Amino acid sequence: MNRNPPLQVLSCTEGPQCQNSVETKGEAAGKCILCRLAPGNASLPNQYWKPINPRDINPVLSQEKRTKAVAIMKANLMRRMERDPNRQKTARLAAKAERDTEHNIIEATKNSGRSNRDGDHLVAGNITMDTKLQSTRFEPVVHLYELAKVQADARRAGSMLGCLTIRNKYGIGVVVMDEADFAKLIGDKYGIRD
Repeated sequence: MNRNPPLQVLSCTEGPQCQNSVETKGEAAGKCILCRLAPGNASLPNQYWKPINPRDINPVLSQEKRTKAVAIMKANLMRRMERDPNRQKTARLAAKAERDTEHNIIEATKNSGRSNRDGDHLVAGNITMDTKLQSTRFEPVVHLYELAKVQADARRAGSMLGCLTIRNKYGIGVVVMDEADFAKLIGDKYGIRD
């Protein structure tokens, strides 16, 4: 009769400090056979090391944690290095253009245009404004689809009208609005009606 000898369960080097080890709980209740830290179990996915004293540290887990943190730090550094500096500069300039519009003509409200689709600014409680930076242009160019978008944003936000502030590469801003909206604006201001 050829019988295989019983499988001997071994704990890791930190077994005496572990609540789940065979030294602490015995072979029947210990989790060393399922733990990837035990000898010969490197291919297992889980670890069950739980310190008896909360201040005890498993050196293998500690090293894995450090290695993972270093890998994340390197990945973040690589991602930052791969960013296009021209795009970053344009984004900074666009943010500055919006701040300039707020400073020059607007009692600023929170900039929520991207998340709420209600324009960048609210002027006098009923005019929605959106700022566009044209960082390479000396002469500002009006794109009618941008004007249509801010008008739709104004309707969504319940504003009377929507207009654009277009800033050129020197930070000079011009305000653009639809002729019908301008008529509405001066009609309300001066009592002019159709």
